[in-house]
Amino acid sequence: MTDVSPATNVPATSPPPAQSTFGTDALIAIIGATLQLFLRSQATVRKDELAWTLNSLARAIRQVEGDPLVQAHPEWTRYAAHSVQQLEDAASYLHNHDTACLITETRWDAHI
Repeated sequence: MTDVSPATNVPATSPPPAQSTFGTDALIAIIGATLQLFLRSQATVRKDELAWTLNSLARAIRQVEGDPLVQAHPEWTRYAAHSVQQLEDAASYLHNHDTACLITETRWDAHI
């Protein structure tokens, strides 16, 4: 005779009922989506901070351009002007492009 569990009236030797993995799968999907949103928002914040820093650096170089020591050396003035333009272009590019597009472009460039 088989032992019967008094609580469930099921033989004690039978395997436990199959459990659904839907709850676990849904939880993993929710955590994944939340993590992606968090990382994307962090990337956006960092992108904006970098654009701001590049603009600040360009402003600082522009202030130095007026220094008599720099003006005494035309090559320094050209170098400073070129640097400012590059920094402003990079900051503008970051400011005008969506973070998701930048990530996609970076991934694409990394594969080339």
